[in-house]
Order: sequence, then C-alpha cells, then structure tokens
Amino acid sequence: LPPLNPIPPLPYSNCGEVFKGTISFNWVFAHNIDCQWILVVPSGMETSLTILVSLENSGGGLCTKDYVRIHSNGAWGNKYCSDSRIEEKFRDTVVMIKYHTDHFNTFSYEVFTGISITTITGDINECSEGIDGCSHTCTNTFGSFFCSCPEWMYLSCDRKTCIDINECASDNGGCKYSCTNIAGSHTCTCPSDDDDDDCCSDGYTLNSHGTNCIPVDVNECLNTSLSQCSQFCVNELNSYHCLCKRGFKLSSDGKNCSDVNECLEFIRPEHHCATCVNFDGDFLCLCADGYTYGPDLHTCVGNF
Repeated sequence: LPPLNPIPPLPYSNCGEVFKGTISFNWVFAHNIDCQWILVVPSGMETSLTILVSLENSGGGLCTKDYVRIHSNGAWGNKYCSDSRIEEKFRDTVVMIKYHTDHFNTFSYEVFTGISITTITGDINECSEGIDGCSHTCTNTFGSFFCSCPEWMYLSCDRKTCIDINECASDNGGCKYSCTNIAGSHTCTCPSDDDDDDCCSDGYTLNSHGTNCIPVDVNECLNTSLSQCSQFCVNELNSYHCLCKRGFKLSSDGKNCSDVNECLEFIRPEHHCATCVNFDGDFLCLCADGYTYGPDLHTCVGNF
C-alpha cells in the first residue's frame, strides 16, 4: 500500500451555504473536510431529500472518520458512513446536512469521496390529510390552508372553529316578541292573543320555509333615484353596488362611470399604432405602415 499521505482539499466554497426551497448540486471533495449546509423551506411544505454519497467505510462501523448526518425535528439523526443512497422526507422549515471526512485515506491516497444532494419541495395538503383542525370546511392552498363556515356561523379567533350566529342578539332576530336561537337559525314566538300572522317586526318577513324572520329586501336597482348608478346596478340583500360597461371605470363615488382613455393607459409602442383615437367606451388604433390589425382589432401585427 502507498504511504498514508495527506491529500490537499479541493475548493469547497459552498460549505456553510444556506439554500432556500431547494438544493441541487454535485461535489467531489478531498479529505479533511467538515461542511454543513442549511435548507430553509416555507411552512406547509414537504421536502423529499436524496443524497448520493461515496465515503470511506472505516472506523469499525462507528462512523468516526467519514460520514453524513442530517438534522431535523430538532435532533441529529444517524450517521451514514459508506456508499449510500439516502432518501428521507421532512416537514421541517429548517434542515441541516453535515458532511465530514477525516485527514487520511486508509486505503489509497488517490481515492476521493463525494456527495450529491437534491431536494424536491411540494405542498402539504392539510385538508386531505386531516391535519387542518377545521371544524367545518377546509380549503387547501399552496403552502397553507384556510377554514370557512356555513353562512349561519362565524369563524372563531382560532381561525378553525365555527360558532353558531345568535340571530336573536341582533334586533331580536327580527321577531316582534320572543326570539329563540337554534343551531343555524332562530324562531319567533307570538302571544296567543296576537293577530299577527308571522310574528315579525316591521321591515322583516318570514323566510320561504315560514320558520324565522328575515329582513325585507328593497331592490334599489329598480329605482334609479335610490341607486343612482349611471350604468349597471347589482342588487344585494339590503344593499347594492354599481358596475360599468367595458371601456369605462367606476368613479370614486361608486356610482358614476367615466371613460377609460385606452390611448394613454393601454397602447404601447409594441402595438404599432401610428395614431390612436380615444372615444367613449372604446378607442381606434390606426396601424403604422407595414402592419395590419391583429385578432383583437385594436392592436397591430406585422404584415410581412
């Protein structure tokens, strides 16, 4: 065997680097190296880690010379100290990878150790895995989720639990006399000597099931003096909002519509308009020489 000569280390500028989201690199290192990489992943994500490593398997199986070690879940895991393919999954926001080689090569000074690290990060679907904690409806989003409630309930401060709305607490539930809250609804009770058919206060009426009182909606859109929308009106329960036609935008008063000057707000040099003419609700682009109208009939394309 050749003498146990130390081998000068190769450059390893990536030692100590912090990676965000993913890692993907291959390095061939000499001996006498102690590297540590940190992977930072957003919460709500799962990381699949693959490490291919070529190490000098010595030290009597105790991994005292060359090894790879992974830190996750708040602790260092087992050491890997031979040629290995390491595949693990993590849900930590921070994962550390330690790569250590000793000063000498027991077998041959021409042998180098190396490591290849790749990661794939994917979304955790908390809703399908049942780890969301939502009492009613869970909607998964990339890297997170949110809980929602039926219309007769509201979301509590923990953002997960739905609590029944006590309709009786607001305007006595619209009841003329007695209001009794029940899950998802409420009921009104009248004295036996009251001739009122629905037991509802003024401004309220029985719902379609005849079980409780709901506000009487006034359709403001049927009366332009109430809505004052200059173009379109959309009715809502006890409210409404105005909309504008294409080519117009809603003014700050939320009622009137003003023309959008597309020549100033939309047309750019790449549209190849020789002249742009704006008018209410639309505009006209006159194409430059060598160009003709595109499919949208508002911008120009090369006629080559």
